[in-house]
Amino acid sequence: MEWRCPQCGAPVVLEETDRILSCGYCRVRLHLSWRGHWRYWLSPGKDLPADPLFVPYWRFRGIVFSCVDREIRHRVADSSHLALGLEGLPATLGFRPQALKLRPVTPTVGASFLRPETSFRSPSTVAGDAEKRSAAGDGKPPAPYEVFIGETVSVLYSPVTIRGEKVLDGILGRPLPSVVPSSLESLPFDRFPDELVTFSPMLCPRCGWDLEGEKDSVVLLCRNCRSAWASRGSGLERVDFSVMVEPKEAPLYLPFWQIRARFSGIRLDSYADLVRLANLPKAVQPEWEDRKARLWIPAFKIAPHLFLRLGRALTLFQGEGDPEAPLPSSGLHPVSLPPEEAAESLVITVAAFGVPKKTLLPKLPEIRAPMEGYSLCYVPFRVTSAECIQPKIGLSLNRNALDLGRKI
Repeated sequence: MEWRCPQCGAPVVLEETDRILSCGYCRVRLHLSWRGHWRYWLSPGKDLPADPLFVPYWRFRGIVFSCVDREIRHRVADSSHLALGLEGLPATLGFRPQALKLRPVTPTVGASFLRPETSFRSPSTVAGDAEKRSAAGDGKPPAPYEVFIGETVSVLYSPVTIRGEKVLDGILGRPLPSVVPSSLESLPFDRFPDELVTFSPMLCPRCGWDLEGEKDSVVLLCRNCRSAWASRGSGLERVDFSVMVEPKEAPLYLPFWQIRARFSGIRLDSYADLVRLANLPKAVQPEWEDRKARLWIPAFKIAPHLFLRLGRALTLFQGEGDPEAPLPSSGLHPVSLPPEEAAESLVITVAAFGVPKKTLLPKLPEIRAPMEGYSLCYVPFRVTSAECIQPKIGLSLNRNALDLGRKI
């Protein structure tokens, strides 16, 4: 999608998950925060009449985990569905969000945007509704447990054009015969606040130094006062963090959230409970009963099977980071998953390492794990030509998986 630099007006191309605007002309770097859901619109076709109406659609992007037939399944979802209760309009945008250029909605855009009438529904709910409407439904029951991780929910506006008594698709110009112009013109229009997007300077709130972060980072770092800051609304909130120290500085450090949660529906309060639940080949020590269990969740987006594998391995390892260790000079992978979204994967992570699966997986809908606290830890990895390796844990992953994960 294309933005305009608020300082010099130059065009800047950003992805939907980007949170930092870096202008190549005036070199300014600004942190973006949006009031409510992110909103974008699709440009109408060039050969169509002016003054189109823009119809709202909900768009979901993220990772979906589900448990079906005592098996953990996963997929990457990118779906959209109509945000109006009006029949005749396309129920989904199909591949248009991926294929066409998205433009941000701002109060200065001179166009008519219809207000969403329905609230956001998860992809599984939409799929279930579609199956009920279709004669091809196979009658299978819904997944007994489902969770969405790292989701990005936004509103996309697609154009339609009214020409006489006809309503046309505003991109291809094809008629929509089931839609009556008067039914669209009677719907309320959306009203946007003056400041939909807030641009904040990339300066440390504590010392005023320049903050470091890549375009999709949700946590920014200050090397001057050794602090980390997470985006919270239109401001920044300090985050505790540590670094797992190696004798020699590693070329890559992957961030993980260490989350403390209060579990119900399953016993997982201490490290001793974790050892018993995972059936680790260890003799439970008395002091482990007082040691709080922490679940380690990747603080970055990556393919679903690797997300679970990393969370399981780091949780069972239960390593320690040094909160006083200096920040590595390079190789810090960006934090692209906020702690609140990482906490949504706590139950599915328990399902990944807990045994026996036969009795554990049916209990997942009953398990609750409200987050009590969290901190960030950077874990060192050695890098070869094709892999990233953590020797203490015996863990490796393909280097390309990190780049592909940033596109989820």
